[in-house]
Order: sequence, then C-alpha cells, then structure tokens
Amino acid sequence: MAEKNAENVKWQILDESQSSDVLRLVLAIEEADGAPYRSDLGEVEDFFSPVWISRVLGGRAPSGELVAFGLVRLPANHGETAEATLWGGIHPEWRYLGLGRELVGMQVRAAREIALENDVREATLVMHVDEGHDDLTDLLVRDGFATKQSYVQMRRSLKEPVVVPDASAFISLVPLTEEYDAQVRAAHNAIRLENMGSNTLSAQQWVAERAYMERTWSFAALDTLGDRPRLAGYIISGRYEQDWQARGWSEGYIDEIAIYDEARRNRLLKALLAKAMEAYRRDGIDYAGIDIPVQVGADEPDVDFFTSLGFEITGRTFIYSKNIDMTSSPVRKVVQAQGRRRIFRAPNR
Repeated sequence: MAEKNAENVKWQILDESQSSDVLRLVLAIEEADGAPYRSDLGEVEDFFSPVWISRVLGGRAPSGELVAFGLVRLPANHGETAEATLWGGIHPEWRYLGLGRELVGMQVRAAREIALENDVREATLVMHVDEGHDDLTDLLVRDGFATKQSYVQMRRSLKEPVVVPDASAFISLVPLTEEYDAQVRAAHNAIRLENMGSNTLSAQQWVAERAYMERTWSFAALDTLGDRPRLAGYIISGRYEQDWQARGWSEGYIDEIAIYDEARRNRLLKALLAKAMEAYRRDGIDYAGIDIPVQVGADEPDVDFFTSLGFEITGRTFIYSKNIDMTSSPVRKVVQAQGRRRIFRAPNR
C-alpha cells in the first residue's frame, strides 16, 4: 500500500460524471466533522449546473479514491464586479499532509483564471467556515483572507402551538405560489444589489437556488391598500430532509425572509415567521431553523429579536473573503517560480 503523502495525490478537473465520487467524499467529511447536515447527490450535481461558471478540482490517491475536492463557482450572469464562492475538503484520513494548503492555492488560482476569462475586473473570493475549524481558519488567514461577517445559527422548538398575530392593516398573508416568483426574485435582487453591488439571480438561477423550497411553508405578505396588491415581504422555507437524520430531528429551515416597510418591520416579521412555523408544526416538524447574518464584533439586534421569539443559538459560521489581484500576470509568476526551482534544484548524479 502506497504511503499517504501529498506528493502521491494526482489532481484533475472533475465533471458531472464523477458526482458520485464527490458525494462519497463529502459525506465522509461531514460525518468526520460531526456536521449537522448531510449533502445529497442533487446538491453535488448542482456544482456542474450551467447557471454557474464552475470549476471542480479533485485529488485522487494512488488507489484512485477521491481524497480531496475543491469547488470554485461564479454566477453566470455576473457583471464587471463579481463574487466567487469556494468550497471543498480533505478526506479525514488524508489530513495534515499539506493537501489543504495546496487545494486552497489551486482554488485561488482557478478563481482568478475564471474571472479573467469572463471579463471580471473586480473579484472577491468567499469561503464559509464553521466555528471550531481552526486549522482551516489559520490556513485562510495565512493566504490573505479576512472575516468581517458571520452567520449565527438559531433554532426554535415547535412543541407548543404557534399563534399567528395580525400582520398589519391592509396586509394579507398568502401562499407563495409561482405567480409571485417574479416579484419575489426582483425584490431579492434589489436587496442584493443594494447590499453587495452584484450577483443578482437570473430566472434560471432562481429556480436552481430554490431546489429545496417547500411552497406549503412559504408565504408572501401583500399590501392590499390601493388598486393592485403589492409585495410587502415574503418568507421562503426549505425542506432539507437529507439533514434530518444527522441532526436527530426534523426542521423547517427559513431560507430567506424580507420586509420592505420599516415602519411595520417587526410586526410583519413576527407574522410571517409565525405563519411559516405554524405550517411546519402542522406537518409534524420538530424545529424551525434560521441563519442570521451579523457583523463580526458588532451588536446583534437581529439575534436578540429572534431570541425574544424563543430561538436559541446553536452555532456560528464565519465568512472569509479575499480580493483577487486582477492586474498582475499569473503566467509571469509561474515562469518565475519554475525558474527559481530550476536554479536551486540539485543536479542529478
């Protein structure tokens, strides 16, 4: 049996035909890390969806087993400024050999190449790191990544009945059927454009992003004052049954909730949340879950708001980011690096 050594791992670009290999590796990583979720084949196949510009890197052991993978993904309908998402992992039996450092380096280079090929002038790399993964955090910081944002995971028991308060005058809560999708997507994109300046979702991407949406748990708030009802807010719930066994309970997950009237914000939030949680409970679901975005080191009023509604903190995920230098030539850097290695390599004898 060959020794477990980073030099023995052969790297390649993966395609959709190798999705099952990637899933086996992802599940091994999730189980070893005690992750409160489990990926499924559909999620892995989405790596290769045409709604994204993606590159999936894989490292295989001498036996042929996939022991490392890295995803680089850029929205297909990006502008000159874009955000590239990185994700990946190393098989638990192949860690602490330097593969993680090598993988991150390849992902950064791949992201830069993809950005240049697609006329992106300003690109930001983003990777999500769960609390407690200190080795990955250290690796990213050494590579120039930093964090200013995080997500706080929160959960609320649904053992007790949920009372849905009145939303507000002239507000009606209705099921989020397909007829409202265009309005909700437009509102979602307007929020992202205001907060991030890029990465709005096309109709095709919206469908792909909502693959696990449960419409019977999702609702729109309509303002009925006027000739035509207008969207005042919405809540989108996801049904991720693949995670339930790993967690030990069922959960209705709040993928997204948005309100467009600051004067009625808290009242509408409470009404939409209660409406969704009532639907979860009606279907026998144990908990409601949500991730709350917060600035690192800042006050957390949204967390306090959800705590007041009976939610409890269960974890935190940090968002590490790094801007890519789009002006220097990667070819020049590679040639120089190879030249240095040739100069200092001892001659064969």
